[in-house]
Amino acid sequence: MKKITITTLILLTLILSGCFAKPQTPVNQNQNTNTATTTEEIDTNDWQTYRNKEYGFELRYPNDYLIDKRYSMWESSSGAHNLKEEWGVNKEQETIFDISVYSEKEMESILNNDPFEYKLTGEKVMINNMVGEKLNYLRILIHKNNYAFIIYSSFMDSNGSDGYNEYKNILNTLKLF
Repeated sequence: MKKITITTLILLTLILSGCFAKPQTPVNQNQNTNTATTTEEIDTNDWQTYRNKEYGFELRYPNDYLIDKRYSMWESSSGAHNLKEEWGVNKEQETIFDISVYSEKEMESILNNDPFEYKLTGEKVMINNMVGEKLNYLRILIHKNNYAFIIYSSFMDSNGSDGYNEYKNILNTLKLF
């Protein structure tokens, strides 16, 4: 009789605890995904557009970057690791935004042969409905149309700073096509 009573109490406890337990949220397979967008809308009507048809990307940047002496914009099509194209804007000595384009094959080689410089962290990032992967040293990798795009900013992890806000505002205009 004692065994039946204990068993009944245990079962009753389990049943009641199940009734009052907080419902579990389904596990999202992208649980480790950050969103790299801001909720604050900014007016980009007077911004310049940089568009690269050959490699399929465009972004916008503030018009005053062209006349403010603290900013320098640059473009390159050669460099280490067979860089296809690179575009960026610096504010004095710091990089506000940089995007580099490599072939998928070259990116695979870079990831395999240069793990110190280009190491995947396993963290996913969502940018304008595109999934990217965080690399070490303030970089994000996005694959699209047989190309690998690496996005970089000195301010990527400086949430709240002016440089971070400039980076995010440009990042929010990025389109890959």
